Amino acid sequence: MRTARSGFTLVELIVVTVLGAVLIGATLQVLVTNQRTYTAQNAQIQGQQSLRAAMDILTQELREVSPEGGDIVQISNVRIRIRASRALGLICHDTVKGETRFRVLKVGNWIGATDSVFVFADNLGEVQADDRWITTVVTARDTASTCGASPAQRLTFGNAAAFAADSVSTGA
Repeated sequence: MRTARSGFTLVELIVVTVLGAVLIGATLQVLVTNQRTYTAQNAQIQGQQSLRAAMDILTQELREVSPEGGDIVQISNVRIRIRASRALGLICHDTVKGETRFRVLKVGNWIGATDSVFVFADNLGEVQADDRWITTVVTARDTASTCGASPAQRLTFGNAAAFAADSVSTGA
């Protein structure tokens, strides 16, 4: 008399194991391919968003350019160099001729220690002919200063010769 055996044979188990491994391998391959595609598309989207943001900034900067105000520094057939404001500060005390250290009221972002700046020199308020923009570089800054109760920074400029004949008024 034969008794009924329940269970799987060794061959059946091997076949199921091989089929399961092939199925898991195929699924893993699809997931890896999808991950690579997602990463590539995400990088492309990030690049497009960065380019779009840069174009928005450039468009805004170019809309603010005033040829009459001297904002165009240099122009050629392949490039344009403009004066654009990245940070702004207002002198909060009168200076004397030749002074290269100013206390500047914070307006927006702080001016950096190596930033190029334009300082407006207005020697005689009623005479426009002596007004000029002094181009210089900030060599040092101290952000612990104040103008009244408002935060300010003390900026030092390296180009002392540029300020030799000019004084800078409050509000410049």
